[in-house]
Amino acid sequence: MNKSQILPSRRNLFQLFVICVLFLSLLSGCQGGQKDTLKHIAVLVSGSIRSETVNGFLDGMADLGWVEGQDFVAEIYTADGDHDELVDLAQQIVESLPDVAIAAGGIEADSLKLATMESQIPVVFLAVSSAVERGLVASRRSSGNNLTGVDTNDADLTAKRLELISQILPEAKRVLMLNVPGNTPSMKAVESARQVATSLGVTLSVVDVESEAEIVAVAAQIRSEDIDAILLFLERSSGSI
Repeated sequence: MNKSQILPSRRNLFQLFVICVLFLSLLSGCQGGQKDTLKHIAVLVSGSIRSETVNGFLDGMADLGWVEGQDFVAEIYTADGDHDELVDLAQQIVESLPDVAIAAGGIEADSLKLATMESQIPVVFLAVSSAVERGLVASRRSSGNNLTGVDTNDADLTAKRLELISQILPEAKRVLMLNVPGNTPSMKAVESARQVATSLGVTLSVVDVESEAEIVAVAAQIRSEDIDAILLFLERSSGSI
């Protein structure tokens, strides 16, 4: 498994730079932190939808002077869209004894947390929503375990996004929002939107979906006569279902 399994798109994000700095600080504690020791990085991804995030991380490493194949080896473990495979892949990562394990998103971080409970392997998540609420870390001040990374605050920002819809499209009074039942960030995002919907004069329609096929089915039934705008929770577009 290698980088070629990830699509070649690129995104230069500030948060990935932060992740790289965090990551390098962890590596500095591995085997004395000597750069001339080839480091083993294991990256868990749910599928090709994580391409930009993972490739952005690898590009950020290069920008900071770490050359793949020379300073570190990145082994990609991909579930190819089958999220049921993530737990098994996370266990394979633990058995490979990497210096650091990388979780491309929230569902990957969930699996790696479970798999590393009996080990000291550091886990860095590249982009997660509601890291505290979903139980990945104890608090934003201190993780209290072997995990660290960037919380995107997507769920907390949902109310602000609904406010922006109202400002940009004041005539939009009927807004559709998709929800993933049992997904903590998704449910938190819906709660956040509902808290401001009434004051904005917006009627929020929430539809539960649990697969990409269900999203397609919902999209096919949307009519402009019924819905003025759609509020997407960003973690969904990042592969949470």
